[in-house]
Amino acid sequence: MSWKGIVALGGTAYLFVAQRELLMGKLLKYPVWFLSWLLRSVWAMALKPVVRFVVLRGKGGGELPGGSY
Repeated sequence: MSWKGIVALGGTAYLFVAQRELLMGKLLKYPVWFLSWLLRSVWAMALKPVVRFVVLRGKGGGELPGGSY
């Protein structure tokens, strides 16, 4: 670790312990928002269709369990 890494880690630890409202409310608001938006988009566009295909293929072509009502 370099001295810059130690200073950055120490500053983050201080904010987490002493100024948690500032850290969570102001500094991490937009990065967390962007990350959640990105993960939702990846799920909706890439992973959900693959999971749906695998599940429906294993159930015999998309029939509902117990029949459709």
